[in-house]
Amino acid sequence: MNLGVGSGSRAEQTAKSMIGLEPIIIDRKSDAALVYGDVNSMVATALVCAKLLVSSGHVKTGRVPPLWDGHAGDRISAALASWDRGRLTI
Repeated sequence: MNLGVGSGSRAEQTAKSMIGLEPIIIDRKSDAALVYGDVNSMVATALVCAKLLVSSGHVKTGRVPPLWDGHAGDRISAALASWDRGRLTI
């Protein structure tokens, strides 16, 4: 799903993602959300889902250096997966 967030600071992108995602999770009565994207998308999804008591998961791509905000999203997410060299690890 593309929320059309566009460019901006990390805070702006995360906030716009949260604003766009929250009504979608509520309207669809989702049990879980899986995000395959950048750190801002993952943090936004994890925060919205935690607030709404919905499970979230994150698929990491490649070998990305650890970032604080990435760790925060990982802690909130219910499931983590890694995609590297064509293999998915859960």
